[in-house]
Amino acid sequence: MKQKPIQALQAEKKRLLSSNARFAEKHGLFDASTATRFAFIQQERKAWPVALLCRVLKVSTSGFYEWEQAGPRKQERAAEERRLAVTMEQLFDASQGTWGSRRLSRELRAIGQSVGRHKTTRLMKQYGLVVRNSKKTRAS
Repeated sequence: MKQKPIQALQAEKKRLLSSNARFAEKHGLFDASTATRFAFIQQERKAWPVALLCRVLKVSTSGFYEWEQAGPRKQERAAEERRLAVTMEQLFDASQGTWGSRRLSRELRAIGQSVGRHKTTRLMKQYGLVVRNSKKTRAS
């Protein structure tokens, strides 16, 4: 007697999963990045349970919730890095493009910016700040 409702629920669950999987495949969500999948889940969470969407899109629910919480922190970091990059570009231009990441990070720390050399290197690459090589002198 209880078998029929359980079997009916399992069949309904299977049908929903397959129809959602077809929807996700149709919209290219299986090939999309994890962030794109999480953004889709965030949009559809009012219509579908988060756990179901995560299962269909083959991502973890804990990963989704972590991504959702990290949003404001990432935006703050990006804004801070943009401000830092503006200062870096000004110093880099003042040096006529001759300062590398070590000297640039040293000068940034001297003016009160808390930054390490590796972050400076990453931002220099990201913003296209390439050091000019000095010409080698030839012995004549």
